[in-house]
Amino acid sequence: MCQETVEFIKTMGIGNIEMQLALQCAPLIMGLKMSNLLIIPMENEETFEDIIDKTDISVYRLLNYQGKTVYLLYDKGKVIEFLNSDRTKEVFMREGYKSFLLEDILHSFQNRYEHFRVNGGQFPHEMGLLLGYPVEDVVGFIENRGNNYLYSGYWKVYARPLEKKELFAKFEDAKDSVVKMLSSGISMKEIVRRKCVA
Repeated sequence: MCQETVEFIKTMGIGNIEMQLALQCAPLIMGLKMSNLLIIPMENEETFEDIIDKTDISVYRLLNYQGKTVYLLYDKGKVIEFLNSDRTKEVFMREGYKSFLLEDILHSFQNRYEHFRVNGGQFPHEMGLLLGYPVEDVVGFIENRGNNYLYSGYWKVYARPLEKKELFAKFEDAKDSVVKMLSSGISMKEIVRRKCVA
């Protein structure tokens, strides 16, 4: 992240909902990623919903926990396409999923994620698939229990590290771009709408 971006983040405040969207979801907003998690204080839900209303970004509330809300923000078309891949279905099947419909997967994942957060136990690693991580990296993480990775950035990489490094650099550029738009006075609502119709 460039120094100018860092300074604006300090000025605006890390807790600002627009800044949180920029920092956590820029790759999705800029069309580079099919989904991102957004974790915000529960008191910011209404502001967030106003920003995202009437855009092409779909939202699924995963959890309210310890004063925070966890959302999955996603491009529905891209997620459905990814879930229809045989390799993706195979991993979900191995993790015990019976249906490959998006609504069923989200509901089952939400239950698993909530159980993990509230009760502990096994983390639902299929989250990586819902976040659009390449299947080989999700499988590599599961099989290696998070060890033996080739590179670590937005996720732990188990194949094609140079390609993933380049992708992670694009994600960082997206973050810089969104923060710069905010710093120039463009609201997050306008940024999201512009990108959704672009």
